[in-house]
Amino acid sequence: LFHVAETAAGRTLAAFLRGQLAVSWAAAEKLVRSRRVTIHGNLCTDAARRLKSGDVVKLLDLAAEALPDSRDVRIVHLDDAVVIVDKPPGITTTRHHDEAGWPVRRRQIQPTLDELLPAVIGRYQATRAGRHRKASRPAGQAGPSPKARRSPPVRAVHRIDRETSGLLVFARTVPASRILAEQFRQHATQRRYLTVAVGRVGKGTIISHLIRDRGDGRRGSSGEGEGKRAVTHVRPVEHFGDAYTLVECRLETGRTHQIRIQLAESG
Repeated sequence: LFHVAETAAGRTLAAFLRGQLAVSWAAAEKLVRSRRVTIHGNLCTDAARRLKSGDVVKLLDLAAEALPDSRDVRIVHLDDAVVIVDKPPGITTTRHHDEAGWPVRRRQIQPTLDELLPAVIGRYQATRAGRHRKASRPAGQAGPSPKARRSPPVRAVHRIDRETSGLLVFARTVPASRILAEQFRQHATQRRYLTVAVGRVGKGTIISHLIRDRGDGRRGSSGEGEGKRAVTHVRPVEHFGDAYTLVECRLETGRTHQIRIQLAESG
């Protein structure tokens, strides 16, 4: 486990590992490509990624599971304005603003869900069109298979963490994006998460104010009421003795890592 100091900020991941482990460039890059390095717990396969002060780099004993690709993304609903997908774990919803200027080739190493979706939608529409043609064509008569066309870019309405799986809504038009964003602002949407917590968790509501740095460089709750208000309604679904509880969390607010922070701080 390595903590990136200010003196190492700006170095690439491969250069940092080479210095810490005293290995060759080829060996450092191979560690990254073979899925054995994480940054803040998130798998990183980009050896050229620039590190920041405070980053936590971990070297895994064994290679992590392969990153999901477009074949792992399932479309639940699609129309002209909206697409709803079942996001697999291990992929981020959108690209971080620090990565906005990355060239296409570098983005392809670790694509985000919104970048994969146009191709997923195109393939989904081509498959659906093929089924329609097959159903309407006389028996025994073959026809050309439809080609998948890349759909226009989508707009993320909300996000969930990289390792969280579940339903995500994307807008396909500017008006839909505005309307859906307003619904989320007014809490007209219902967001429910299932998670496993340690211990025997009871029913209740957790209210705190979240800040970006609680004093140790990590997000957490402020004791003085500063920061953004976060509200989570917790309901136990199933107890596994006193060791673990499957809980349902219903969000009134959608702060970064809200569920993880509030459950952890509650014990």
